[in-house]
Amino acid sequence: MANSATKTHPDSVITRLSDAAITTRHLLVKEGSDDSHIAITALASDEPKGVCLDEPEAAEDAAAVRVLGSGPGTVKMVGSAAIDESARVYTSTSGRVSGTPTVAGTYWWVGKALSDCSGAGVEFEVEPCIPVRVVVIAAPTSTDGTAAGAADLAALKAEAEKIGDDVRAIYTALATPALILALA
Repeated sequence: MANSATKTHPDSVITRLSDAAITTRHLLVKEGSDDSHIAITALASDEPKGVCLDEPEAAEDAAAVRVLGSGPGTVKMVGSAAIDESARVYTSTSGRVSGTPTVAGTYWWVGKALSDCSGAGVEFEVEPCIPVRVVVIAAPTSTDGTAAGAADLAALKAEAEKIGDDVRAIYTALATPALILALA
């Protein structure tokens, strides 16, 4: 009897209360002030729960949320810039999505574009997936050693190997599964 209040949502749409007014449909939302509330994903690093299908006019208004990656069908999302059809879609700011990130940071892969998005604020069709955390790292930098003497270069190489060991240990120790995307 303890689980008798548990329900399922065959259409992948749940109802939650909004923490604030949401004036645009199809924005990404995250868990809000508690489990029964939602808020717009303000940052690209915010883990999205789903797409808000409604425009709640005020805090505590009910809103339908399509849970990402939990059911059949496509969903509309709002782009933060132009996105090509077939491109992977990632979190951006203000509940919007973007194409492949070009700046180092933490993002969430949320689907694949099924139509072109012509620019910021434009709705387009997306095949959603379960959100996957993606860490984008900056392109590596190096020195060619032309200004340094042989001893300085050897010391630099030894230090780089120590740093490499540290970086490998950090990646191994990541508690949360993540994709790593290195910028070229």
